[in-house]
Amino acid sequence: MRQVTRAVRLLLAAALVLAAAGSGSAAPAPPEGPRRLSLDEAVALALRQNPDVALAEQQAEAARVARDQARDAARAVPDQAVTTLDLAKVKELYPVQAEGGARVAERAVEAARDGVRLAVEQAYFGAQLARAVVGVREQALALAERQLEQARLAYRAGVRARTDVLAAQAQVATARADLEAARKDAAVAGMELNRVLGLPLPTELELTTPLGDAGEGAPGEANPEEAISKAIARSVAVLKAEEDLAAARLAFNLTARYFTPNVYAYRQAEADLRQKELARDKERVNAELEVRKVLLEIAAARARIAQQRQAVGLSEEGLRLAELRYRAGVATVTEVLDAQVRLSGARLAHANAVFALRSALARYRNLVGE
Repeated sequence: MRQVTRAVRLLLAAALVLAAAGSGSAAPAPPEGPRRLSLDEAVALALRQNPDVALAEQQAEAARVARDQARDAARAVPDQAVTTLDLAKVKELYPVQAEGGARVAERAVEAARDGVRLAVEQAYFGAQLARAVVGVREQALALAERQLEQARLAYRAGVRARTDVLAAQAQVATARADLEAARKDAAVAGMELNRVLGLPLPTELELTTPLGDAGEGAPGEANPEEAISKAIARSVAVLKAEEDLAAARLAFNLTARYFTPNVYAYRQAEADLRQKELARDKERVNAELEVRKVLLEIAAARARIAQQRQAVGLSEEGLRLAELRYRAGVATVTEVLDAQVRLSGARLAHANAVFALRSALARYRNLVGE
């Protein structure tokens, strides 16, 4: 009996030793890093979680139900029973209106998806722009700190006045304040992107699609008329206006079947038809205007990118020469600091021009579906 008890104790001790060894050798779980997310992945995530798309789909289903109800009501009225304008509307007009409403609602679902894509792209590259601004501010701080060190060395060597050190210190302080403000703006832009994506606001993201120079073109730049035609064909507002016009034309024809031009009902139907024609024309012009405006914005942004890229190069060279002149004793610290400010401004302007192009291209694709 004692041997059995002793064996059990030995087995338990061995199990405890093994458990302790296993727990001691287990590596701790690595901390979770930022979530990597490309633009396409961000769009897919938002489409799965955005309530606007689900709402549009439910509205489309409701419109299809209304269409089916109108069809059933029309079939319930025999042709020979249609002897009044009200019955003619039940038989002919209301099914057409409901059919048009269903088509508009189904197009609105696609428009909701397009709207989500546009919102994600704007927020995604807005966050990238904010991070690019942080990078520019970090470079500006590094330049200011380098100049401060140069001023201190020159002051200790007795070849520069203390005012140079003070001016450089002020530049460093300004650069640090600008950097903190840029980091705050980047944090806000990141939270805005998380909101659009339906993620918790503090979620850290690593955005893998670069802001870049957005070199891809918009086909409409070469053929604006084709782009306008596509935008008109995709526009929910144009489709609704066209469906309203078709229903108004049918309503007028039905009214003319039962009333003469001197009757109020006839005149009202005729006036409604003219209003719907004007509304359709207005929506088509609006769609054309949006395409032409965004094409001009794309062209302007491309021109600004080229100009600012050149400005960055010139500013870099200007700063290099100013620093050489300062070390040679023929330039003031103010010249160097001003050159640093110009370089930072050119870099910021270039980043903003790139974002403007990205934004315009996104709106163009939203309009024409490319």
